[in-house]
Amino acid sequence: MVGGAGLLSAIVFVRMTMPGVGSDILLHAAIAKREIAAGRWFSYTGWSPLLVIVSASGRLVSMRAASVVLLTLAVVLKAVLSRSIAATWGADRRGSVGIGCAIVLSTPVLALGVEAAHGATDPSPLRGAIYLGRFSAALWHNSTSIAAAPLVLVAAFFARRALSTPSRSSTVLMGLTMALCAAMKPNYALVALPIFVPVLAWRLQSVTSRRSQMEYGLWSLIPTAAVLAVQFRLVRSDPFIVQTRFTWDPLVVWRHYAPSPLVALGQSLAFPIVATCTTLAVRRQGQWWLWCSWAVMGVATAQVALLGERYRLTDELNFDGNWFWGAHAALLVLFVACGASLSAVGGHVHMYVSVDRGRARLWRRCLVFASWTVLCVHAASGAVYVWRLFHLANGFAT
Repeated sequence: MVGGAGLLSAIVFVRMTMPGVGSDILLHAAIAKREIAAGRWFSYTGWSPLLVIVSASGRLVSMRAASVVLLTLAVVLKAVLSRSIAATWGADRRGSVGIGCAIVLSTPVLALGVEAAHGATDPSPLRGAIYLGRFSAALWHNSTSIAAAPLVLVAAFFARRALSTPSRSSTVLMGLTMALCAAMKPNYALVALPIFVPVLAWRLQSVTSRRSQMEYGLWSLIPTAAVLAVQFRLVRSDPFIVQTRFTWDPLVVWRHYAPSPLVALGQSLAFPIVATCTTLAVRRQGQWWLWCSWAVMGVATAQVALLGERYRLTDELNFDGNWFWGAHAALLVLFVACGASLSAVGGHVHMYVSVDRGRARLWRRCLVFASWTVLCVHAASGAVYVWRLFHLANGFAT
């Protein structure tokens, strides 16, 4: 799995960084170099100093080569963490390996017949929209989101532990890992904290000491809040980032990329929807983390649907700066959570074959099989997307 993920990623990122190919990778490298040269070591992402340090500002190795190597490592780490975390969350060995492999490729399901907007159109029989305007567990074109993905998984892992059994150590780890994740890219923290904070407050009712409740709550929130505040202040004064303001623009940005948001939502959430229905059909109790992951996805979807960014000087919408990044991160965690729950209830079905006979047992086994099939369809769509990267002239396969 590791070797395959590394080889595929390296090939894709080499293609993504070729001249004329639509990608943010070289753009982010250029911004990083200009920021560091101007003495700005941090704005809204830890990607800039990381890339400059590894490449020695392009003197040790080229910024392109450093980007390819670092992003390849990030994808491999994402696959390994997905497998390990899924196993910790209840998946069996086969299920956790399957989740780790699928996470590398899984994009929104290919929508045959739905016109792809704002990018090169595939003339083959497999033409149709895949990426833009949808949410994807696998990202290939955006450096900061790719680099943040492993940190998102780590933050979600420790957040689940803290929400399950609040203690000084668990809340400290939740706060520090969420802050580290935000330092690389703030979007996951912006969609997760509105859910995690009230859930933690409810869980802390079991802690008898009022002082401990306050301490645990502050440890879980203050580090991330501090990082977000610094990022907000620095971004507003960064000359290398387009100056924008957040605005209330319901469905305007989403429809720009996907004229039918409901279709795009179905493409993006096919596996989580089917897997969740299957999980609840087999075993409803003990799925609190699954509901938390869905709630975070709900906050992320609401941000995409309702918010926009406008240029401060002209008041025109900035479609490049958008609120999709939190949804991509939330979907990554949701995929792993759904895959772990599905794998766990799949074993539950087989465990009770002697008790649960007849049609009910067959129906549940069919549901489990159908759910894994949908995950395979996501991965197959991702393979089509990668094929388009090399098949289309500008590589930007929508």
